[in-house]
Amino acid sequence: MSELISNNEIVVDTNALIYSIKNGINLKYEAGKISGISELTILDCVKNELYGLSRKNMYALLALKEVDSNKTTPSEGSGDDCLIKYASARNCAIITNDRELIKIAKKNNLTVFTISEGRKLRYA
Repeated sequence: MSELISNNEIVVDTNALIYSIKNGINLKYEAGKISGISELTILDCVKNELYGLSRKNMYALLALKEVDSNKTTPSEGSGDDCLIKYASARNCAIITNDRELIKIAKKNNLTVFTISEGRKLRYA
């Protein structure tokens, strides 16, 4: 797997953050198990999306609090476009369980990991 990732960072999508909070998964720890990954990146666009969702979703609010306690990375755009643009420019992987984002990322030759029911990251 690591030969597919030329950058040491992995970008986290909004739904992966919410899923990890809901299921008690430490994404930083799980990402650290992937050879070559040393940095978990949360983009400003993801933080903004969490903010919007946090009014109606308790897990989004908890994820937002977690993100607020960490540094976020400046980004351009919003949603999936923001993640694809950043990951493509930096040649880094993405963590998501969003089927549509997985398709788009693969079309852009990006490495994608999902969170399995076994609470582990797996190559998509």
